[in-house]
Amino acid sequence: MSTAQLAEKYIATGEATQQDIERCYEFAEDPHAWAIYYSTVGVSAKQANSKVIGHG
Repeated sequence: MSTAQLAEKYIATGEATQQDIERCYEFAEDPHAWAIYYSTVGVSAKQANSKVIGHG
């Protein structure tokens, strides 16, 4: 989801302000700036009566 879609939720946390959101938009529109959006997922699994088979 984009900042625009999550703006109200970001502000509701108290960790971001409307000004932060607006600055994000300015950054996104600046042709001299770039960013990489990514997500990291870690998984750990254990079969019954066995050792951990994976982790992240």
